[in-house]
Amino acid sequence: MKEDTKMRMLYLAIYALGFFTGLSAYVLSDEIKIDSGERIRFHGLQASAIGAVMLILLLLPYVKIFSAVVWIYGMYIGYAAGYKRDVEVPIISMIAKVYK
Repeated sequence: MKEDTKMRMLYLAIYALGFFTGLSAYVLSDEIKIDSGERIRFHGLQASAIGAVMLILLLLPYVKIFSAVVWIYGMYIGYAAGYKRDVEVPIISMIAKVYK
């Protein structure tokens, strides 16, 4: 598998399950040799925050459908990150930049 394909699959996987895969990518960012560790940590934190928003929306009674919209947006961010375009979510990315 080519390196570009591995990188695209990595970023899609980071955003696929949101909180859990984002946290895993943040913790294991130094072990993943496909892209820079700092960029992987940024996207791991951003995916974790988006996943936390999804979980909160799932717990609220009348807005569960919005969690699916947030998931689709997260998958778009993962797709764009695979092509080295960093999409920044307004508040979440500011926090992720501080802790990357």
